[in-house]
Order: sequence, then structure tokens, then C-alpha cells
Amino acid sequence: MSLQSNLSNTTVTTPTRRGLFDFFGLPRELRDLIYDELDTTTARVKVTRKWSTKLRARAHNLPALKFLQLSHRFSIEYRSIVQKKTTLVIEDHFGDFTRPEDVTVELSRSVSTIQLARLELYIAHARLPVDCRGGDMDCCITGRDIALHQRWIPVLLARLSQLTSLTIDVHIPYQCGNADKRSALVKHVSALTTLSGLEAITVIVNPGVRYEDVARWDYTSVDKQKVMTWKRTTGEFLDVET
Repeated sequence: MSLQSNLSNTTVTTPTRRGLFDFFGLPRELRDLIYDELDTTTARVKVTRKWSTKLRARAHNLPALKFLQLSHRFSIEYRSIVQKKTTLVIEDHFGDFTRPEDVTVELSRSVSTIQLARLELYIAHARLPVDCRGGDMDCCITGRDIALHQRWIPVLLARLSQLTSLTIDVHIPYQCGNADKRSALVKHVSALTTLSGLEAITVIVNPGVRYEDVARWDYTSVDKQKVMTWKRTTGEFLDVET
């Protein structure tokens, strides 16, 4: 039920003797709807990985400090609602993959309790040696990069003890128009579907993006488009119609 309809069906409490509205006189269900409509904030958070610095993270829909300071009771109730939609967004691409055996991921205590997470995985024409054995270079690199991502993602998920939902966006720098290339792409990205808590995957094309662009976090293109999605509920990859 919406906040507006709840208000129309609720008898508003009378002001207190000091002329202040008795907010906590409202039913808890209505207060929760109000909390859900209040401002939130976004902030960088500490997520470190020892073997590569090509990682950055932000938490979206964090409780706003101005509401946490109103009162102890207001802070507890507001935080309990907002925390349900606080989302950890981690962007990751590879530079020099020098220590693949060291995949320690460190999180701050506040981040480890987040329930929702979205990973932005960037596939690039990295300068690492690749043996494609006569296969398509773009798809071969995609498979190699996803395999590298899979070395650290389970470690991250193990640190997110209260995680209930994970979504992943896979960014690739090339079109996958023909059937063979699409089939290869699905094969490589499918490796991610076994991750714990995964709800959905979206494959996004940014044609023309170079390794140098990714290295400076510039992974945008005027022709950027979603080309494929996967959902846990359907269990299959579907093309996105343009």
C-alpha cells in the first residue's frame, strides 16, 4: 500500500502541548513508509584486494546522517528500513595480474553487513599473454577475464555475510552479432551463474573501448547498449531488443 493511501486512511494524531507533531504516535507501518521515502546518500567505501588496485566501490542508498541525528529511536527505525535497499557497487578491471594466488579481499565492518550488491565487471583487451588456439580473440579474452574475476568474487561473497541479492553487469568492448560469437559469449558468461546469491546478469557492449580507456576508468561509448540478460527465475540468456 502506498504512503498516500495510508495517510488517507489514518487518523492523524493531535499536536503535542509543545506544538510538535507526535510522529511516533503514527502506526509503525506508516512510519516505515515515510522512512522509505526519505533521502539517502552515496559514499565511497573501503574494499581492497591485495593483488590488484583496479577496484573501486561505492555504497548507494546509505542512511543519511541528518536523519540519524534526529533521535535514537528515529535513527534505529530509519536505518532498519534504509539498510534493506543499501547497495554495494564494485567496479573491477584488470591491470597487471601479478599475484593470482593472493585474492584476499578486505571490507570495512559496515560494508560487510550490506544485503544487496552489484558487480560491474569490465572486459578489456588486456596486455596479458593469451593463447586462443585459433579461436576468436574477443571471445577468448572474455573467457580469460571472467575466469580471473571468478578467482576473487567468491572471496568477496564470503565476506558479505548478510548478502541476499547479487547482480552482475559484464561490460565488453565489442559487438557479438553473429551466432558463433554470441554462443561463445554465453558460454563464458554462464560461468558466473553458479555464484551464490546471483539474481541477474546483464551484458553491456561499449564498442571501440581500448585497454588504455579502461585503465583510466573510461569505459563509455555513445553506442553503449545492453545486448543480453540472464535471470535466475528463467535460467537462460535472452537477447535485448534494440
